[in-house]
Amino acid sequence: MNIAFDTATCRNFETAVSLEWLCTNGLGGYASGTVSGANSRKYHGYLVVAAQPPVERYVMLSRTEERLTIGGQTENLSTNEFPDVVQPQGYLNLLSFRLDPGPVWRFQAGQAVIEKSLVFAHGQHTVGVKYELITAPRNAPVKLQVQPMFAGRDFHATIQADHRPNWTAVPFEDRNDQLTLTAAGLPVRLYLGHNAPRYVPGACWWYNYCFRRERMRGYPDREDLWTPGFFEFTLQANVPVGFICSTRPASFDQQEQLFAEAQVRRRAFVSAFETQRPGDEFLGQLSLAADQFLVQRGSASAGIRQMSVIAGYPWFEDWGRDTFIALPGLTLVTGRQEAA
Repeated sequence: MNIAFDTATCRNFETAVSLEWLCTNGLGGYASGTVSGANSRKYHGYLVVAAQPPVERYVMLSRTEERLTIGGQTENLSTNEFPDVVQPQGYLNLLSFRLDPGPVWRFQAGQAVIEKSLVFAHGQHTVGVKYELITAPRNAPVKLQVQPMFAGRDFHATIQADHRPNWTAVPFEDRNDQLTLTAAGLPVRLYLGHNAPRYVPGACWWYNYCFRRERMRGYPDREDLWTPGFFEFTLQANVPVGFICSTRPASFDQQEQLFAEAQVRRRAFVSAFETQRPGDEFLGQLSLAADQFLVQRGSASAGIRQMSVIAGYPWFEDWGRDTFIALPGLTLVTGRQEAA
């Protein structure tokens, strides 16, 4: 019962931008977006941090911009919605989308097939963004530029000219493969670990991203995003590249472990009812979904580890009434008596 969408769905922008995905980390933080790749809500982002778990959420890493060059021909993988225009239109290169366990986009540009995947680590504010060349074109080098885009704001707000955070990016402990990102007024700092042979600094702001869902709801619908520069990779078949963004020092070498741990955790929940109801994959998917709402309240470092229930994503926090309504199904039915 894997959740997946085919080429026809992915290349229909109105359909793909209306399909939303969500991954959570058990701390109140999450990653979320659309199948198209364009953010349609101010609540979307690859790394939304709960500064005081599970509340005080901040959109930190909003999205990425990606450009692919094959033998001198440039193709875009990213998709953005600006006022009156969708540009670039990377969704037209999409072959498929699936959750496995996080979002996985498969693109085709000419003869090259590339997968982009995200993994959101459980129990920490860490997201891994990975790219892999599945099919290599003949006699044509494939270069990929990846530009991380940051917001740095309360997740109910939007970033515009009069209140942009003052971001800075510096190497972490003089390492060429890691950056430290800070901004005054934000309660957390970020660490960016990558395996790019070339990083090109070029800090600047990009203007007027649009959130169609906020416009429909009558809220401010424009956003400016900041980038420190871009990473450049020369892709080789089946060799993963990318970066990890975290609130703790991170190396891209950790990405394989993050993906493996996420797969193990997913399989454990999906197979939770296999002995009672063999072959009933739907109950396994419900068990996996239930886990998204159980969160830790308080800081483990302070010796305080309490469990709570998020009332709903993306904007709700934990409420007593909703917790007691949902408690039996989220914990007792799924065999999590300790959490209950």
